Amino acid sequence: MFEITDLHNHSLFDLDDGADSYETMCRMIDLSYESGVRHICFTPHYFNEDNGDCSIEQIENRFAKAREYCEKQYPDMGLSLGSEMIYHYDCIDSIKQKKLFTLAGSRYVLTDFLATFDAKSIASGVERILNSGYVPVVAHVERYFCLYGKIDIIQRMSEAGAVIQMNAGSLFHGFFSKRRRLCMKLLSEGLVDVIASDAHGDTVRTPELKKAAELVMSKFGRDYAEYLFSTVPQKIISNQRL
Repeated sequence: MFEITDLHNHSLFDLDDGADSYETMCRMIDLSYESGVRHICFTPHYFNEDNGDCSIEQIENRFAKAREYCEKQYPDMGLSLGSEMIYHYDCIDSIKQKKLFTLAGSRYVLTDFLATFDAKSIASGVERILNSGYVPVVAHVERYFCLYGKIDIIQRMSEAGAVIQMNAGSLFHGFFSKRRRLCMKLLSEGLVDVIASDAHGDTVRTPELKKAAELVMSKFGRDYAEYLFSTVPQKIISNQRL
């Protein structure tokens, strides 16, 4: 099995709705490592300063504790910081003013869209970020109901330069679920660039990615699985063009 990079997770403790304690964070790191993950890019939520988001200093403090733990337990585990930015009108200014973390300091920005957005608004937001000189990594694309039945819009965002990210857990969302069917359709069309955990805990929505990687390998081949779980995430954290 190739080495996996998890580009989207909420394992840093006491920052958002992810890990609720230092112990939970450590257990999530344990599960990641056991699942073949060898690089974690932590991505706590960011909306804006008025939304109760944690400060840069708090995030860096939790990151330091994660690094200390890994240095003792998993010295071959790479770590980096990012943010899951919830798209809002002032988000470009927030990026430029370094109020949030791009993925590993790159020009790639993990970007979430509110459930109130329609397909046109998501496409417009993606275009706006691209025009600003950054590259949006569209978080968990399969969770936007407004995009169901509109694969052409996802394709246009991809062709424009956006990175399309899918959550591993959605591949096991129930055999007949619309979400799982969309996932399989997007994978079959080659419209997914990254699969990540979007982990929030150590018992539910965990950071284990090996099972998802094996599923993709069995259905779409090793090359595409390695592309999704390793090659593209590594290029992103290295700030390389895709």
